[in-house]
Amino acid sequence: MAIASNCQLGLGCTSYQYPACYDNVFAVASLRKDDVRNDNSIPEVTCETSYYDKVDISAPGMRITSTGESNSYGYNFRCTSAAAPIVSGVAALLFAINPYFSPEQIGAILKSTAYDIYQIPENQPYIGLLGSGRVDALGAVSCAIDVSTPLLLSGNLSGTYNKFFVNISNANILNSVTIRTNSLTINGTFEAGLGTTLDISTDLQLGCPNY
Repeated sequence: MAIASNCQLGLGCTSYQYPACYDNVFAVASLRKDDVRNDNSIPEVTCETSYYDKVDISAPGMRITSTGESNSYGYNFRCTSAAAPIVSGVAALLFAINPYFSPEQIGAILKSTAYDIYQIPENQPYIGLLGSGRVDALGAVSCAIDVSTPLLLSGNLSGTYNKFFVNISNANILNSVTIRTNSLTINGTFEAGLGTTLDISTDLQLGCPNY
């Protein structure tokens, strides 16, 4: 996780910033409290977040309450320095739900459940440049719980099954079956008739766009 950075003197707002733009780094941009890109258009915002195609997601970065010096609290933590820790906190919640998630799977959940901020008129000039949208903690946690709930398969099977944990018990394959999972357990009989196919893959496609 890394900040997408604020606009830098001499570099502008669209120049790639590092380490955010390295591969395998999750880049976070910051938003105002109304989900509009942080800029200097209102007095309450004293920073302007960068925007480019390597941003993965955005998060609130205006008047965030946080701890301060000398055992104190402050209410004006802002910009990407505030936004990135919010996304990190949501990612930590997902790891707490399922510690077997890979970093790529965490990213897929965060991005697939993000709130669409491009419907807001002020953000339309930045479509595709502020990531997948604003991080949605409830949606991401709900998705993680859903995909981590074991799937029990029995009886006649057909089609595609996409779940982190899959348990098969006394099942028969009809036609073709594809199972994408990180963990497969088979108990009892598991039969396949002539002309049927079974494809078991660890290429688990995580994401919950409906949350």
